[in-house]
Amino acid sequence: MAKPQKNPRITFNGKFTSEIRQRLREKRHELGLPFHVIAEFFDVNWSTFRKWETGETMHCTNVMRPMLEDFINGDYDEALANLVRKPILTLASQPPERVCQALETVANTYTLCAKYPTLAENLIRKVELVAQETLRDLVSAKPQKKQ
Repeated sequence: MAKPQKNPRITFNGKFTSEIRQRLREKRHELGLPFHVIAEFFDVNWSTFRKWETGETMHCTNVMRPMLEDFINGDYDEALANLVRKPILTLASQPPERVCQALETVANTYTLCAKYPTLAENLIRKVELVAQETLRDLVSAKPQKKQ
């Protein structure tokens, strides 16, 4: 008797349902891929992939359908794992979604500044400044009670 599959293969007909959108987002986050990296893999604009996830686009082209189905089902996991730079610092747990989105926004903005190195450098300086200020505030802050 054949063992049942733990995770049955998802089929994708080209229409973005809430389940498909969620699976795209979960897979991208599982692999640690920002929009610009996954979009480059699929040879689409980063905002296109974002729209697939967020609901701004209802369908994809017939060419993209099998590729997205394979992505959702993990067929590209090994290839995509090589595209991501491993973090220097690993966290004990996954950062909250809001933190991941903020970091992704910074990464995408930095990528868009490719032709404007001064803007890119200013972005990095400002992010570093905010982080330093927050750390200073943290050192002097008194613990707050949870509500």
